[in-house]
Amino acid sequence: MQKFIIASLLCAGLLSAPAIAQENEEEEKPIETGWFTTQGGVSVHHSGIILPLILNNQQVVTSPVPQSGSNGMDNIIQYRDKNSDIFASIYIYKPSFADAELTAAMTDRAIRQSFGINAEPNLFTTASIAGKENSALILAYEDSPKNLATAGAFAKVNDWILKIRVSGPKNEYDGVINLLNTALEDIKFDAAPEQLSSVQPKNCVNKLEGKAKFSKKSSSDNPLLSGLLSGLAGGLFSEKDEDGEESEDGGERIKRPSFSNWCIADSFVLDTISYNIYRTTDEKDSTIIMPTSDTGSVILTGNALLSKDRSLSIYNIGSIDNYGEMKGDLSAKQYQQMLTGKNKFRLIKNSSNIIKANGDTTITLFTG
Repeated sequence: MQKFIIASLLCAGLLSAPAIAQENEEEEKPIETGWFTTQGGVSVHHSGIILPLILNNQQVVTSPVPQSGSNGMDNIIQYRDKNSDIFASIYIYKPSFADAELTAAMTDRAIRQSFGINAEPNLFTTASIAGKENSALILAYEDSPKNLATAGAFAKVNDWILKIRVSGPKNEYDGVINLLNTALEDIKFDAAPEQLSSVQPKNCVNKLEGKAKFSKKSSSDNPLLSGLLSGLAGGLFSEKDEDGEESEDGGERIKRPSFSNWCIADSFVLDTISYNIYRTTDEKDSTIIMPTSDTGSVILTGNALLSKDRSLSIYNIGSIDNYGEMKGDLSAKQYQQMLTGKNKFRLIKNSSNIIKANGDTTITLFTG
């Protein structure tokens, strides 16, 4: 469960004194981030994922450090053998919208963009990882115009995404698969990885309709309260409940469906890149997402907390930016406008959720 802290108010670009509520700063301890060695391997703080120091004869060849500015939530490590052209890259990162099935689909899109739009994976299935059945999704491509074979595996544990990429010359495809299988066997977890499905979303029965209009007046006349409500709504969607039980206070938890339970509501092509807009198939839910990259960036619209309007948030690694409420849902054209910066509607950020590696969240409110 996430712990929310309403930390500060930003007005006209200036940082004011902490507003509304704030934990005692003296009680806060710095969160450890990045890699550390443990149990004969390496891990990322709070991820619960432990990687071996050696895969077959391939040793860690890059310093295992977090990506710049990621606060330890976007990490990469590489394995290479000087006597082989096959190499492995393993990513451990924590997107605010963490979904291994969605990550696999977006990686497939990225590979098709590199290999050619007609590139088809000759292997797309679930597999065991660390002895847990159906806890990894596998993609493999043997034939590419770049004389390259590549394969990937995707898993999720503790809201962290594990992505393994193994590549090598086309004529060493079997070696690529062998190294990937070794990684799947040798990686350890301190919690059970999520069960996954290789079933892909189908087209929705009904396409996106209408055109969103941003509310001139939110459900609250108080812009600070409006920003807080947006932040709390955005945080709810970042968690995926596995059992669907009620929360301790008796309230109903939001259960984000697995990727196979979404459908494609619309799609478009921008600069030769295809974008799908997904909607849940659950009639009781009306969440819509459009992923923009294979790193977990997602544009999400859902129900506002205190009105019949819709809320808009953009999810990234370590943050959720909330843009208040709107009437109706975005059209495919409006999504395109957002990506190109040519939107004819004004996006005003009213709050941001800053998420730490341990799951604690700070909501920063904006006004003016």
